Amino acid sequence: MRLGLRLLLKRPASRLIARVTRSGWLAARLFGVRVRPLSDPSLYYFDVTTPVLVRVASRHVHPRMRVLDLGTGAAAIIGLALWRRHGCRVVAADINPSLVQSSRDNVAFNGAPIDVVQSSFLAGVDGDVDIVTFNPPYVTTAHGSARGLDEPYRVQWDGGAEGTSVIARFLDAIAADTRRPLVVMGVNRWHATPARLAALFHARPALTLRDVVRHPVLPVNVYVFQRTG
Repeated sequence: MRLGLRLLLKRPASRLIARVTRSGWLAARLFGVRVRPLSDPSLYYFDVTTPVLVRVASRHVHPRMRVLDLGTGAAAIIGLALWRRHGCRVVAADINPSLVQSSRDNVAFNGAPIDVVQSSFLAGVDGDVDIVTFNPPYVTTAHGSARGLDEPYRVQWDGGAEGTSVIARFLDAIAADTRRPLVVMGVNRWHATPARLAALFHARPALTLRDVVRHPVLPVNVYVFQRTG
């Protein structure tokens, strides 16, 4: 009964969040880029983590860098925003071919010199990478299923039983990559909790956690780390 009541109370908030994150007008003003209309009602331009992630990443980016916008989503918002602000080189990547095509269309719409590739983490990205930005899927499977989140794009939100299954595999990929990029990763701490993230980093001594930026209002933590071992 209590679970049903909580879900009932959360529905209006979920509908508002869905409307906000799918607003092209708001996306354009938050990130300073142009956006095409979404081709599928299941898609969205950004989530609660994205603006905070862009702001923190901007502290580390300069024009000579090559940035990998990993999990770029339907519009390559993070990569476009960083390119627009800093003039850096950007490659955007996603594992879902439909999202790759949607991002390519939006990159072309902005006239941006950004390559969009299909890749599982860094495996399909050639060449140097100075900074990786990643807004991983962190919603727990149970919570996402209870909210009725969209099945066709499950790869965008499903973080497994504790919201950290994709994050754990990503950390392993960074620990194994010889390029040693600086990583800026944003998560919603209501789903992937700080305690769970701390345990993941503790279990991977090859990774050095340089900073954790906690937003004072939004439930967002941004983790800045690098392979040093």
